[in-house]
Amino acid sequence: MVWARGTQIHGYTIDSVLGEGGFGITYKALKRFGNSDQWVVLKTINDERRADPEYPKFVELFKKEVTVMAELMPLKHQHMASVYDYCDTDNLLYCVIQFIDGENLKKRVVRKGKLPELEALLYIEQIGNALDALHKHGKIHRDAHPQNIMISDGQALLIDFGLVCSIESTGSVFIGAGFPGYAPGEQFNNPYQAYNRQRTVDIYTLASSLYYALTAEDPDPNDNTPPQQVNPEISDRVNDAIVKARQRDPRKRPQSIPAWFRLLLDVRTPQAPHTPQNPSRSRSLYRPERTSDLSGGRRSFLQWFGGFMVTGVAGAFALDFLEKSKPPQRPEPTPEGFPDPLTPEPRTPEVVSPTHLGIEIETFSFETAIVSDNGSDFTSDNRESNFNSTGETAIGFYTETNLNLGSEDTKLEMVAIPGGQFTMGSLESETDRDDDESPQHLVTVPDFFIGRYAITTAQWFALMADYNANDWRTNYDSLDSKFKGDNQPIVRVSWNDAQEYCQRISNATNRSYRLPTEAEWEYACRAGTQTPFACGNTINPEVVNYNGNVPYGSNYAGSKLYRSQTVAVGSLPANNWGLHEMHGNVWEWCADQWYDSYSKKPEALKQNGSIPMTQQNTNVPPTEEDWRVLRGGSWLNFARNCRSAIRYRNSRAYRNFNYGFRVVCVG
Repeated sequence: MVWARGTQIHGYTIDSVLGEGGFGITYKALKRFGNSDQWVVLKTINDERRADPEYPKFVELFKKEVTVMAELMPLKHQHMASVYDYCDTDNLLYCVIQFIDGENLKKRVVRKGKLPELEALLYIEQIGNALDALHKHGKIHRDAHPQNIMISDGQALLIDFGLVCSIESTGSVFIGAGFPGYAPGEQFNNPYQAYNRQRTVDIYTLASSLYYALTAEDPDPNDNTPPQQVNPEISDRVNDAIVKARQRDPRKRPQSIPAWFRLLLDVRTPQAPHTPQNPSRSRSLYRPERTSDLSGGRRSFLQWFGGFMVTGVAGAFALDFLEKSKPPQRPEPTPEGFPDPLTPEPRTPEVVSPTHLGIEIETFSFETAIVSDNGSDFTSDNRESNFNSTGETAIGFYTETNLNLGSEDTKLEMVAIPGGQFTMGSLESETDRDDDESPQHLVTVPDFFIGRYAITTAQWFALMADYNANDWRTNYDSLDSKFKGDNQPIVRVSWNDAQEYCQRISNATNRSYRLPTEAEWEYACRAGTQTPFACGNTINPEVVNYNGNVPYGSNYAGSKLYRSQTVAVGSLPANNWGLHEMHGNVWEWCADQWYDSYSKKPEALKQNGSIPMTQQNTNVPPTEEDWRVLRGGSWLNFARNCRSAIRYRNSRAYRNFNYGFRVVCVG
């Protein structure tokens, strides 16, 4: 039954019903804290669900929500409703969150109509900050639609954590749950369901909320209509950022809130709004930056976020908005030295220095491919790297000029990989996975460079012509000539051999070259994806060099070509970050010792993926002391053994005709 006014629940006094949904009911309640009372929101299961024959299932779901609430209690964020208390006994289930005296974004738009772009951006920026904090806490909100965005005193706060799930796969997740029109397809049963735990879910939903705020219309879940078609006054920048974030394919969206903000807020060069059909209505709201004694809720919103200072759009509006919220005052003259607010002084765009880890980089072109789910065909995309890339393409590369490898064909090209966070390992539901790919876990990876290609035969001999440790040359000379092309990857090299190469190239260039860690390798291979392969849910031999006789997926309908040898590096399409043949061609050695599970990985290695997993770094003995890790699969292997998450191992001294390596540089 609905709790009546005055009902006492563990010291909370029920005042009134705030709202009721398909699952829960929320109450406004009063709680005595010391000598003062405080209003709170108390949420529990509603009567309809209590009467449902499947009530026990809803109890378990609510307990899961309460557990999430408990995990969020330490997370304090100025734009996220605080979680105060919870109870999860069988006969009494509730959670208690902050009461916000205001209106939600939905009601605000219904009352006022479509919002000015700058006001809407302020709210979205604030909620985006809250979501980013949630993501760093390892959680996805999955429900940031307008009714869950509260507005109070010019501040936006995120509420309702009923659909929150972990980024890491720690159990089942609600499929078929989400607000229609605002939840992306992967929250339902569509081909991208595997992405329902990714940050891109929140990016899609938040972009849809911005669409609503600017158009006063719900977005069409089946059509990514540019919001400018509904409201021509929306700027090109904001229009394009919304469309980008609402892509049906989550791999094509910005991969983090900061990445989307760099598109949305355009922090380098303020942009005038899109020219409306009535030009006389358009005017700039730019305000020059100034010092202020505003504090608390009235402080300046200029802030560092994701490495960029958000000053262009949301910062300008925040100052304007906060100034307008002050009590009326007599107009003051424009301070000397400041331009007229309505005629902004031109700004020189910031020049982004094309360096990475202190090394000058340049742009390059490459071809990528996305394979259809049944492997029958693939879609090519010609790309250019971009110094300001947000993860959807490479940022640049350098050619090692401190090293004479002989000819133009042997030049060493190193691709700049910006640091970030990713989920390492495979889902338990991934087809043909191995247990050693568990448990999935978040890893933070610092900036690094990695070879655009595996080290080639020519690059090897340019430094190792005199090398014959443990009869290496005798072993190599017995190899079939079809593996020995100058531009084919060097093979029949052990982990020890690869280490010697790294030492020699480091000495010759005065840079730090080494083998990649497992985390660096998988991060670079995935290039922002979470599918079994960087090119999609399966592969075909036109995109990856592997044994095509044994494809991946039960509905495979593509080519079954088997080349029976390596191909020249760069022969096949690259991944999103411009790296070629990360899947197949040759197994690639990594720096790590072999552990048959990620469960022994300490937190320090999750926080820094550049540290290899070794006994020295974990204080835990490896599964086999002499074994080292190999990644990526080879020309010899079935498709399942070429997945992004696949792990293999062998003795550090073992050589094979499908073992090679690529190098990493860290400055």
